[in-house]
Amino acid sequence: MLIGLAGHAFAADDAARLSVREPLRLANGEPIVAIYFFPHWWEPWKSDDEAVLTDLNRLREMGVNTILVDHEASQALDGDFKYLDRGHRLAKQAGMQIVPWLSLKTWSDMITEGRRDWSRERYGAAVDVTEHGYLPYGPGTIEFGIQYATDYLERYEQDGALLHVRRDGNVCPVVALTVEASWRAQQSLDPETRSRFQAWVKDKYQGIEQLNAAWSTEFDHFAGIDPADETTFDYAAASDGNTRKLSPPIADHIDFRAEIVSDALARQRARLRVRFPNLLVMAEIPYHFADEHPHAWGYTVVHASTTQMAEYADIILLRSSGVLTERARRAVGEYIDRTGKPVVMTFRISPGQGPGHPRLSDADVATQYAHEAAAFCSGIGYYSWNEMVDVHMAMHHESTQPKDTMVKVDAPDHERLCRRVHAINHTYLGIYRDGFK
Repeated sequence: MLIGLAGHAFAADDAARLSVREPLRLANGEPIVAIYFFPHWWEPWKSDDEAVLTDLNRLREMGVNTILVDHEASQALDGDFKYLDRGHRLAKQAGMQIVPWLSLKTWSDMITEGRRDWSRERYGAAVDVTEHGYLPYGPGTIEFGIQYATDYLERYEQDGALLHVRRDGNVCPVVALTVEASWRAQQSLDPETRSRFQAWVKDKYQGIEQLNAAWSTEFDHFAGIDPADETTFDYAAASDGNTRKLSPPIADHIDFRAEIVSDALARQRARLRVRFPNLLVMAEIPYHFADEHPHAWGYTVVHASTTQMAEYADIILLRSSGVLTERARRAVGEYIDRTGKPVVMTFRISPGQGPGHPRLSDADVATQYAHEAAAFCSGIGYYSWNEMVDVHMAMHHESTQPKDTMVKVDAPDHERLCRRVHAINHTYLGIYRDGFK
């Protein structure tokens, strides 16, 4: 009996009797095995070709076939795509494929004036900004997102290492329009968004009396509703991961933000499919369904990071905070059954948690994670290899990683983590009889 890190039991003897979901498969038939990996980053974390290729080759030998990488417009701007070109070239050389995150939290990486000038010059559109932040639904934001994604797909769909998967009898290219499902509450307080929220709740409740009854409020009219009013919208209290209580007004505001972002991204996807009819779009939700980690609650409340915000997507990718509880397993399985969307679960890797946890043997780790992914998800992945401040499995190097890195992986831990990922992948791919050496 394996004891999961969340305190639940997983029987190794029962693993073979678990039903197995059909995985998301690459064009060559391999089940997707992904990892967050950065072949480049901003200064000072820039590695040379040989170092990147060495890492990629080792990951490929461990069974990884797909890397999840930031290819945001702000990075394309740096050297006119030179680092993105290098990433595709080296990934292709290593036999890997790439899922690119094309923006940081729905184009928030492009809100500075210099970057907006670049986007206007190159694409004729720029992200819409307000005094509070940016507008994911703004016409400029949507047009810029479409133009950058089109540019990216035309550049890499055929000649690059872009991920292609089998879906409904087609071989389909895959991109992620944004990293993390997110639109922070304080970024949605501008007058236009406030008016849209007022119209949204009016449509939901029909009358102000019905809204007051649901919210326990005393508004005279919908125009008086202001999400900046902390008396009604007490986000400080709602963000408390200990109480985990949402007032009806905040619950509605979360749903509204999730819906408006998903609708905006759905418009981008629809336009892109005119040019790329088989395109699939992946959405990343920062924590797995029914995750009880305090940070997961914060993402739900502050960022509106919910399944509703990923409604537009064809593929869902989750970052797990550890072994799934029984409740989380049910939530993932029910979501796949309800939507038909494949869900790729990426497990955290570090010396003290997830597959790196010293309490579990290599054999136990392989059984626990491989069978969990096969039984309850549609793909497996890891978070992450390198260049991260808090969670990674690559060996720490002062020359390429910041001095304040929270988890500094030494050589023995690095080898142990690599061995464990190799064992998980060997077991996972073996479940589908695709072979593994």
